[in-house]
Amino acid sequence: MRICVFGAGAVGGHLAAKFAAAGHEVSVVARGANLQGINANGIALREGARTIVGRVRAIAPERVIGGVVYPSNDVAEPGVVLNYTGGRNMLVIGETDDRHSARIEALRALRERVLVEGRAIAGVAAPTLEALSAITARLAARKGLYWPQ
Repeated sequence: MRICVFGAGAVGGHLAAKFAAAGHEVSVVARGANLQGINANGIALREGARTIVGRVRAIAPERVIGGVVYPSNDVAEPGVVLNYTGGRNMLVIGETDDRHSARIEALRALRERVLVEGRAIAGVAAPTLEALSAITARLAARKGLYWPQ
């Protein structure tokens, strides 16, 4: 399975090492010295006397685009996707630090051309990172998960 862990610190690094050691193709989003160390040596998890080592691909946060998709879909049969929310689907995209950039503007323009229901409403700003975090926390709570804010 291909897995990407966003934030390869203590918890994300733990998960990434376990997934990679189990044979999965793992990428991690990291920064600074941690990014350089993971690129040079992979990731290691020390559990008591044993060390679990995994080869992962580290990605700088600047190369990542954040996104949240709000459709209700199902696979009806192989190769056929069913959408239950026609006209109400939404794709929110932005830089992970919420800054404006040319690549986000290009993706938003593409979204406007391709996803009719993805159009921005005049005068309504795109959700901030705080808003996206609050939405994620509510969705996680519905699944019985804890999402720190």
